Amino acid sequence: GRPGCKAREYSPIRFPQTSQRLRRLFGSGRPRPVSYTAHMRILGIETSCDETGVALLDSERGLLGQALHSQVEMHQAYGGVVPELASRDHIRRVLPLLDRVLQQAQCPASDIDAIAVTTGPGLAGALLVGSSIGHAIGYALNRRVIEVHHLEGHLLSPLLGEPAPAFPFVALLVSGGHT
Repeated sequence: GRPGCKAREYSPIRFPQTSQRLRRLFGSGRPRPVSYTAHMRILGIETSCDETGVALLDSERGLLGQALHSQVEMHQAYGGVVPELASRDHIRRVLPLLDRVLQQAQCPASDIDAIAVTTGPGLAGALLVGSSIGHAIGYALNRRVIEVHHLEGHLLSPLLGEPAPAFPFVALLVSGGHT
């Protein structure tokens, strides 16, 4: 260690169900090398506020699978989003949604070429959940993690539609605390 720093012993917190799910999704073998080709499958994870969203996009075939969980009902009793509750719910929901998306897409996790995660703006704890999961998957699969600005994602989402708008185009972006 560094001079003047004492090593601390940490006892790991074990989450057997989560560990089993991650092993089932990503296996324990050596990941294939990252390839940068025109054809890509990108896993998207969005946890910026009160919705947990996961999707798998194929650059040639389009959307292969998507799953979304809304927390609106949970926060209604409080008259608005409670950040700590939002973060905890993302933790509980993101892996089951990931399972669902991979099953819908009939795609093994090893076929994912990159992971896109929302990095802000948003609720710090909620963003941390999605970013942590995305970076963990990227590390496990040896894949690139693409950090996406939340508002830019909204702004550029029409490019996924048919017909996609041509640049330059005009857009009005109104969102939560940014209005």
